[in-house]
Amino acid sequence: MQGEMTFYGKSITTGIGRGKAFLLKKLDLEQFRQDTRIVDLISSELALFDLAVHRSQNQISRLANNRGHDSENQSSPIFEASLALLKDPSFVAPIKETIEGTGLQGKTVLAEEIARLRDIVSQNTNDLAVKSAITLQDLYYRVLYNMLPSEEGRISSIKNMPAGSILVADRLSPVEVAAVPLDKLTGIIVEDAAQYSHAAIMASALGIPVIIDLAGIGLILKESTDVLVDAYRGCAILNPTESALKESTVGEERYTATVTNAGAADAQSTVTTTDGIQINIQCNASTLAGMKLAYSQGITGIGLFRSEMRYLATLTSLTYVEEAAWYVEVLGAEGITDITLRLLDLGGDKLPIYIQMDKEANPQLGCRGIRFLLANPTMMRRQIKAILSARCATRVKILIPFVTTLSDVIKTRQVIDEILLETNFVGSTPNLGIMIEVPSVALSLERYLPKVDFVCLGTNDLLQFFFAANRDQSVVQTYCKFTHPDFLNMLKNVITVCNNSGKHLVVCGEIASDPLGCSLLAALGATNVSIQPYAIHGVRNALAALDVASLQAALPQLLTLDSAEEVEDKLRSLGL
Repeated sequence: MQGEMTFYGKSITTGIGRGKAFLLKKLDLEQFRQDTRIVDLISSELALFDLAVHRSQNQISRLANNRGHDSENQSSPIFEASLALLKDPSFVAPIKETIEGTGLQGKTVLAEEIARLRDIVSQNTNDLAVKSAITLQDLYYRVLYNMLPSEEGRISSIKNMPAGSILVADRLSPVEVAAVPLDKLTGIIVEDAAQYSHAAIMASALGIPVIIDLAGIGLILKESTDVLVDAYRGCAILNPTESALKESTVGEERYTATVTNAGAADAQSTVTTTDGIQINIQCNASTLAGMKLAYSQGITGIGLFRSEMRYLATLTSLTYVEEAAWYVEVLGAEGITDITLRLLDLGGDKLPIYIQMDKEANPQLGCRGIRFLLANPTMMRRQIKAILSARCATRVKILIPFVTTLSDVIKTRQVIDEILLETNFVGSTPNLGIMIEVPSVALSLERYLPKVDFVCLGTNDLLQFFFAANRDQSVVQTYCKFTHPDFLNMLKNVITVCNNSGKHLVVCGEIASDPLGCSLLAALGATNVSIQPYAIHGVRNALAALDVASLQAALPQLLTLDSAEEVEDKLRSLGL
């Protein structure tokens, strides 16, 4: 690959990073070639191969269409040729015939064909033959990638990446994000990721530039390609020229100057709207680095600390001493005066590799959050004891994840009370709160409030369950819009119930990190938000310019519209 090439995706952070491409999806071809097991059902294996080819076609099509403002688009012939080959029966026929004739797995047959093409490249002096073999080899790699699930071997690969790397991954799981060595990484590119997926949210809290939705870029990239990730403009530049570097630097300086010139009021944890409403801002965090980033921008409270990040990042289970030491660090973070620690939100797509669970048909609806902890009482009790032993001077609150029944709260309270009694704990009992993440809890919140001290509104899961649209699948993200009037009505009911009861409520979902979302929340009556550190400046600006009363006057009409698009159109007409 020669020359500069620019691709546009979606930024989920700010910042600029430059480094050498580190391609996560590395494959051990010899391992696959030696795996000569016969498949149980050939028709199923052929269907898996066809699906991988189709997925490869979609990825390349999306990549070809996301060049944005790159008018020359010198890579178009590459994409056109790749798509033509993937759709050519002569490309897929040899693989399918071999699977049918031998009964071997598709990954074994593909690995054998890639190895054959590799030999052609190394032994042939004919330029045309070499280029043709390389093109085929890259496409077969792409199809092979799409036939494979995410494996544990990827964790070791991530941990061993060289310093100064731009991580380029087909997709990332929360476990893989947790394993990222921040001292070696300057940016992340993810080919396929939904903005509100667990992995994307965790990645956005790392404090480095992250761009998602660049499907197929791994087809173009080679290992150690020079890459510039510009999260201000939402683009990845391969082999950047000095001109491109200068343009990105100017954009970063402009953004920094805007933040700096905002003045002292921009460095406060409370923002006052134009009509005098005070909105308290805290930050979400998963690491000490995230907490420091929040404090550096004037935020002294952590409204949601995702404790599972530390556990997902290890290859073996933490000991009690290690857990307690970790919480001493967290609760002793400089400048942080208030922190809400969420108990381990494991299960679903967040499971440490040292924990084995039966495979679940639908993990998002399975043994996760407080269900997982109650099913693993030793882990639950050890974490709570470690938190209580490390309270330091910081006021700490404990948050229960993925509550779905009142008994979840009652049982958790009982465990905490037992530990307090066993350890002869001295001091005030920590406040206990619940995450509202499922519609059933949102609709019956009055029954929960007498049992808890505060409420945390987790709109990410609530949104996916409200619309039955998986937050990790980009193809259904059009259904997951927080601006939909039905969803806004649910939020309004939750906020109203909490306000009427005097129960403290903080909104910690990604809606709060969105300038439009935080404005809507203020109009709905929410006065406490916990946001991602990268969103602080945008949220402060949006709230400081907001006339809450005017937006509230428009709510009756907004909440009776038929679609998210109509709501958004109306908000634009109001200048939001």
